[in-house]
Amino acid sequence: MNIDRYAINSETQIAYSIKQLTKLTSMSKNALFIEIKERRLVSFTCGRRRLVSHQAVLDWIKLLSTTK
Repeated sequence: MNIDRYAINSETQIAYSIKQLTKLTSMSKNALFIEIKERRLVSFTCGRRRLVSHQAVLDWIKLLSTTK
């Protein structure tokens, strides 16, 4: 998989909520929280919301593709 085609451009969101990531990745909320807990997916909070940066998603995908 060529990760470069997902490079940030003017139309790309810079951060995603967990709900958005469930739709984007087709993964369950619980599975995403496990990835966050295991520190494979980096997230941050803004107020009461947990967000994941676009770059963190790209890094996570790259990590997953290299560990197999």
